Amino acid sequence: MATANRIGQGFFVSLTVLVSLTSLACANDGKTPTEPIAVARIEITSSISAPFSNETFSVSASVTDAAGNSLDRSVVWTSSITSILTVASTGARSAKVTTNLPGTARITGAVEGRTGQLDLTVRNRPLQSAHAFIYSATEGFLDIPELPGAKASFAVSVNNNGEVVGGVDLPGGTHAFIWSKSEGMTDLGLLPRQTYAFATAINDAGQVAGYSGRNSFRWSRSGGMVALADSPTLTMVANSINNNGDIVGGLYGNGTSRPFRWTAASGLQELRTASGEQAEANDINDSGQIVGSIFDPNDDYNSIRGVLWNNAGAILDITKCDNVNNCSAGASSINQKGQVVGFFDNKSYLWTQQSGTVFLPLLNGSTQVRARGVNASGQVTGSALFFAKIPFSPEAYRSPETYRAFVWSESAGMRDIGDPTGRLQTVANAINDKGQIVGWAGAPPPALNTSTSFRTISR
Repeated sequence: MATANRIGQGFFVSLTVLVSLTSLACANDGKTPTEPIAVARIEITSSISAPFSNETFSVSASVTDAAGNSLDRSVVWTSSITSILTVASTGARSAKVTTNLPGTARITGAVEGRTGQLDLTVRNRPLQSAHAFIYSATEGFLDIPELPGAKASFAVSVNNNGEVVGGVDLPGGTHAFIWSKSEGMTDLGLLPRQTYAFATAINDAGQVAGYSGRNSFRWSRSGGMVALADSPTLTMVANSINNNGDIVGGLYGNGTSRPFRWTAASGLQELRTASGEQAEANDINDSGQIVGSIFDPNDDYNSIRGVLWNNAGAILDITKCDNVNNCSAGASSINQKGQVVGFFDNKSYLWTQQSGTVFLPLLNGSTQVRARGVNASGQVTGSALFFAKIPFSPEAYRSPETYRAFVWSESAGMRDIGDPTGRLQTVANAINDKGQIVGWAGAPPPALNTSTSFRTISR
């Protein structure tokens, strides 16, 4: 066995020497080592040729040699103007592009000293397409991403956690949504046998109120969408939900409009009105105070008024259209301190039981202002209405109306909040205690003045 080991070891040494000599001979045979195939061309293609702002899509690169053969190389991506678009690698030859502001930027893909380039022009969304936004003075506008296939989106309520609800127009009909920065956009679905839904309010617990078909719903993450009640003859539209989960709105049908309050303990209850009067409830705070509008259909001009129902159901008048022809009036929103905002004819107001009514100024040449929301600090938001030519652009005309979102406070006065990516139409619907405002930009939807999301009672 010892001899065999020595023989084996000698054979191993001889083999090693032979391999080394062979390698040395090959290294010195005068031939040049094989060089990597050079990159001759990089071609970049995009899945979208003319993107809108605030979109995400993909780009890819084709890397070839001089003969046109594909090469397996990794591409380094850059953007010439990151404020317009950013690009981030998702694979060896692919990347994700996120658009920001409108403008033209160049995407470059580089491999071993060679580059391929693609110029993309980011466009504003067309004005005929409304698009939901959330705005704050510190962060500016953020377009809320839409569900796939959406034609338009409308944000109408925001809670103190920055969660936003509203509706998104899909090919099969409008769907209610909830959105947050952390969770993105969620479709809330539909009530059974219904084809559309719209979310109108959200409280700080994330409970959502809205309507689907002829019925209203309450939605939560734990319980999903649940119908409030069912009436064979009336349509129920929920307008607001407080932090106790109480919901208010209007019952419509048979030529009538009646206000309601719904609670988990007592179910559906109609609010008090005088005999023959019609009304709707628009908002409720945590103290149970409710605001809305009342009118007498038999009295053309004397009865339209904004009102407050206290938690005992008694009615307090806030504004009245005393003999004002074609007047519209109402109370739109109430905060936790009992401050109320609403509108009277072409003016908007802030009202308290202690101080009475303060009318807000018009916004820089506007014809009307419509206050829609008020937060705990007394900041008011809504929309100013302009007719025909508007003052923000000498060439810009809108017929018959243009809307501009505003914010007002006692200390800072009235201010146009601007518009996202140059869109001239902005509608604001709600403001939370952090000063975040939600609404939409682009063309207003049909019959905006009488829609649930911008409701008035007009004669």
